Amino acid sequence: VRELRNALERAFILSGATIEASDFDVLRDGAPRPENVLAIPRGATIADAERAVILAAMEDAGGNKRRAAAALGISIKTLYNRLHDYGEYGAADYLR
Repeated sequence: VRELRNALERAFILSGATIEASDFDVLRDGAPRPENVLAIPRGATIADAERAVILAAMEDAGGNKRRAAAALGISIKTLYNRLHDYGEYGAADYLR
């Protein structure tokens, strides 16, 4: 609701008397693109979501742990610990 209110206020300020659909281009440009969205199933635990995010970061970084840790904003040690925890769940390729 707050985002909608802000969007309407911004459109009103920028457009003047009449708000048109084109006044909302800022929202479309800032919207996440489907290829940049990670789907976490409803009902997933926080641990499941964390695992999915970490493994996606590892994939995006081409397996480079330092780049993945930097992108996630965590230490390399934390990343190693998480990958070790996920070892039997698909992270074994990244433990080398």
